[in-house]
Amino acid sequence: MEWHRIGGLARRMARLVHVLAAVLALGVLSAVAVADTLSDCISGNFQTRINACTAIIKDPSQTQIGHAVAYYNRGAASLANALAVPDPYQGLFTNALADFDEAIRLDLRNAAYYFDRGRAKQGLRLFDAALADFYKARDLDPKTYWAPAYYMIGQVAEAQQDQRWWASAISAYTHASRLNRSMSQPISAAGLPTSGASPSGSTQRLPTSAP
Repeated sequence: MEWHRIGGLARRMARLVHVLAAVLALGVLSAVAVADTLSDCISGNFQTRINACTAIIKDPSQTQIGHAVAYYNRGAASLANALAVPDPYQGLFTNALADFDEAIRLDLRNAAYYFDRGRAKQGLRLFDAALADFYKARDLDPKTYWAPAYYMIGQVAEAQQDQRWWASAISAYTHASRLNRSMSQPISAAGLPTSGASPSGSTQRLPTSAP
């Protein structure tokens, strides 16, 4: 009788070990899947980034900052595509603006969000609002955005196609170039440093503690 009880206990322990092994395996697979999703949100082709970032946005276990970063990266994907491909209906700029708005609502102190929101607003010809965002990015992170912000301010002034803005454009470009020489980092045609990533990087990584 004692051996019967011991045998039954052994079988239950064996089943428990199998269950724990399955749970651990699922946990590893889940972690791998999450890592892949984070990577796809940050880089990859347009639709891959959109899908991956949307999955993170819909994940209720994400932190507020994690959601902010996902919104930002989804907006950055739309913005990059809008700048690369003619968008006569401006739908991608509108989508980017909505995502940047949400990222800023969740994280008010990230200069990259304001800088790229300014670029989306510029694409929508919301020039005054774009200028406000470029100045905000400059003030939040002057080390990174002071020169690029002035370059984009010059771009906005130039886009006005009004002679009254020409002096402002020239002043902004001159200021950006002077600042950039002092930083020893050339400005590209896009108004962003040519060495390495752009100031905003058009990507931001989610917190490493994200599930």
